[in-house]
Amino acid sequence: MPSLSFVTTLPAAVYSAIFLFVIKEFVEWRRRRRTDLKKVSVYKRVLAFECERNHWFIKSIRGLDWLDDEEVSHYRIIPAATGRQNYRLIRKNGAEGRGGMLPKVRIEAFEKLAVEAAFVDEELASKVSAALGAVLELQHLRDSVIEFSDDPVMQGGFLRYAKSEAERSFELLSALYKACTGKVLKDHHLR
Repeated sequence: MPSLSFVTTLPAAVYSAIFLFVIKEFVEWRRRRRTDLKKVSVYKRVLAFECERNHWFIKSIRGLDWLDDEEVSHYRIIPAATGRQNYRLIRKNGAEGRGGMLPKVRIEAFEKLAVEAAFVDEELASKVSAALGAVLELQHLRDSVIEFSDDPVMQGGFLRYAKSEAERSFELLSALYKACTGKVLKDHHLR
């Protein structure tokens, strides 16, 4: 153990260097902390917007549910000139009924921010990870809706499954949305 005389014999420059090092580290820590807080704020805004965009797809799945309508026999996917897919409910007499657009599921921001959020906020990262799983499931549902459009026999059973999975995905997106905004997910964005 160094003696007290050793500590008192150190030049003032050493004390100054130690003091400056501690001050520099503290200032750097504050700067990183502010940067991380700004990042989290931006991530939350982007993720909330993406939750609203994917909520539109969930609402579309709810609108596609024709199981309780005895007039409808199945649905058909109709590609639009713009590359989008629309759906039409087909009545038992062959006439077209109501329909709507089948929006795309937005995954990219969730994939990117799942990694980024892990570096700055663990709690947010776990919610983003769960929401990423939810949007991947929504993408699977969308692909299956399109795939089964030519098979009216498969549609009924699939839509029951799709509706329950869409609601489960909604709960996970809603939890992330609440963590990002403090509000309940009600709104949707078309684009």
